[in-house]
Amino acid sequence: MPAIFPGVESECELLLTYRQLARDSTALHEIPGLQKRLSALSKSPRLFQYLGNDPADVPVHEWVPRSSTVITITTCFLAMDVIAHRDPSLTIWTQRALAAFLPRAFRWLPYLHPAYSNLRPHPYHIGVLVHILPVMYRHATRTWSFRERSATLNRYLLSLWIHVVTHLDPDSWDAPHDGGTSDLDHLHLLGDCVLDMLSPKDALAGRPERSHLCATLREEFLLVTKGKPRRALAGFLRTVTGLFGHATASLEHRPLHVHIRVITALVENIVPETCHSRDILRLSVDLSRQTRRTDAVEAACHLLLALWTTARNNDPLVWSLQRGLIHVLRPDHRDSVVVESARLAIHRYVAARTTSRGILLALMAERLPLSVLTEGFSGDVSVMREVEVLLERRLQMISFAGGRTCSMKLCRKAMTSTQIYCCNIKSPFDTAFAALQALEYMHSARGCNLLEDLVRIEEACRALEGPDEVNVELLLDRLPPQHTITLKTPAGSPPTKTILIMKARLFLHKPSVVTIVLEPKSLSSFLGAFNL
Repeated sequence: MPAIFPGVESECELLLTYRQLARDSTALHEIPGLQKRLSALSKSPRLFQYLGNDPADVPVHEWVPRSSTVITITTCFLAMDVIAHRDPSLTIWTQRALAAFLPRAFRWLPYLHPAYSNLRPHPYHIGVLVHILPVMYRHATRTWSFRERSATLNRYLLSLWIHVVTHLDPDSWDAPHDGGTSDLDHLHLLGDCVLDMLSPKDALAGRPERSHLCATLREEFLLVTKGKPRRALAGFLRTVTGLFGHATASLEHRPLHVHIRVITALVENIVPETCHSRDILRLSVDLSRQTRRTDAVEAACHLLLALWTTARNNDPLVWSLQRGLIHVLRPDHRDSVVVESARLAIHRYVAARTTSRGILLALMAERLPLSVLTEGFSGDVSVMREVEVLLERRLQMISFAGGRTCSMKLCRKAMTSTQIYCCNIKSPFDTAFAALQALEYMHSARGCNLLEDLVRIEEACRALEGPDEVNVELLLDRLPPQHTITLKTPAGSPPTKTILIMKARLFLHKPSVVTIVLEPKSLSSFLGAFNL
């Protein structure tokens, strides 16, 4: 083994003392002396002096795994890791050690990091980086003087996490390295940090704004993945799928749960616009089915929701249904409370999208009873029943809105004296389906309340005390649907005619507001169409 350079004697002794203290065979009477010696070494002013050298002065031939230079640097890093883990509360002595270590360590990190250096990655120094970067991250987030370097540290953490994921072998995921930790442990350590840095935080002096942080990490992600984020995300999903393929009872725990949550955070914050390929959706649905009856299904369901909500249209949800999402929707009495809650969130999301013909047709093709979707509203029996009736009516309206004589049927449906147009919709069938849903709402119990309110407004208008404009918005994307009424009161003389503007909010190809134009537009003519 290559010799360690002079100047790191304190670090070497500290590591040897720590390992001796950690051995099970250490005599009980020796432990107090070893702890005292370890504490004294942690306070030594000679620590990390070697890191004060310039890494640019190191000969090129020294940048190889297990060279004297690499061993010396990693010894310093390991010593700091030992100090920090023995003192998680960061007493004054540990803070002083970190203050001496951090500025010097930043100079050496690019020379060891697999994403930045020419040093061939080796499990030994990769494992050291996996342990020391979280230590540096935790201290940098607490200390104002190092917060300005957090952007650089965040890039190092994200790119190292990507390296560990892409080089993980599912056949040896639990094999311990030199430090006694496995690749799965590395994923856990780095994943916790990546999740923390992507979570919303209060503004602090020196901390980068969230938008700037996400832009920086997006740049890093594209750089490390060579501009192929979809391929990278698919690879991350295949990795976790491979781990579940080797799953035992011990695998149904936090590391894989964290790994899936990191992928979800990347989808939501870093690459939301490039993660909606059929391959990624297929892998995500397969993952949610594979993690059945484990707590990891919660993370898998949140991943699916992230993929759907960041999409520009409903295609990802349709692809998921075609791939077999039906198996995730079906209830299972063996599910834990956490798993059941995650599945019910999927139920509510899919049920709200039944305003789209494409989603309804996909559900019909899978022969999924829509009553399954009402499980998401099981907290209130009356609401659950109302939603179930509504979904059944929407299924009936699908065929009603699919013929060439649809406009004639609409006229016969209710509003014989009023013409209906739907803006923002290209398909005539979607137009008919949107209009039918609006008319269906008018004939529901909630719609009757709306009409009664409009009648009272009309009576006030006749008494010259009403508004000159009534804005009605039908919130059909909510379950059960609701409505809002906004009045625009004239500033001058009373209006001679009250204008009615009606809009319906629903999901079609994407979340949109469909404007239902009524001709004539007067409130009295609208109520006359309903014989009110």
